[in-house]
Amino acid sequence: MDFVFGFPKDVHKNTGILVLVDRFSKMVHLVAVTNSITAQGCARVFIDTIFRLHGLPRELVSDRDPRFTAEFWQSVFCSLGTRLTMSTSDHPETAGQTERDNRVLEEILRGYVHSFTSWSEFLTMAEFAINNLVHASTTHTPFFVNGLRHPRVPAFLECDSSLRGGWTRSNKTRSGPCSSPVDNGVDLMDADVDAMDIDDDDDDDTGIFSIANDCRSEDDDTLTSEDNVF
Repeated sequence: MDFVFGFPKDVHKNTGILVLVDRFSKMVHLVAVTNSITAQGCARVFIDTIFRLHGLPRELVSDRDPRFTAEFWQSVFCSLGTRLTMSTSDHPETAGQTERDNRVLEEILRGYVHSFTSWSEFLTMAEFAINNLVHASTTHTPFFVNGLRHPRVPAFLECDSSLRGGWTRSNKTRSGPCSSPVDNGVDLMDADVDAMDIDDDDDDDTGIFSIANDCRSEDDDTLTSEDNVF
């Protein structure tokens, strides 16, 4: 969990991004924030972004930003039974995963932001793109490690609409208005087509979790699919 500041102020006065990375699956969540965000604000973002989707992690790793070391932040997670681990100058690797993802995020935004004040509008697509990329350490996408499935993207949607909404799988021929599923040239959702080629029939989650565990440092406790660590 880390902050990236220094962005131009957007229409909502956001100038930074709170980056949250699951150490097990490498899944990333990105939240635009103002530079005046408080410890209480961080806790609210965490509940709305992480707890809502994944529940509480066993451990949180962050730098020593005052918003993470504040008494309120400590007391919130103490009451929830979650351990907060702070990185130190002697062990910078505890936040290394987030720092690497920060660099990837900056590269993605640099390529797609067309206006200095519009960067926050691309965070959703940037997050999807990062989570749909095959991670070098796990050899799978974060989406697949986290949910054992690949998300559907516009380029792979079939064109026949079902009566209940969504799409059917009747054929692979695209025609009519569906012939160009990616609009306005924004193709971040198709950032890594090769990631979709992983065998979807491989439901041996034990193998996936073993790979993810092997990629973690030797001094970490072994995690299971339910033991996400942000």
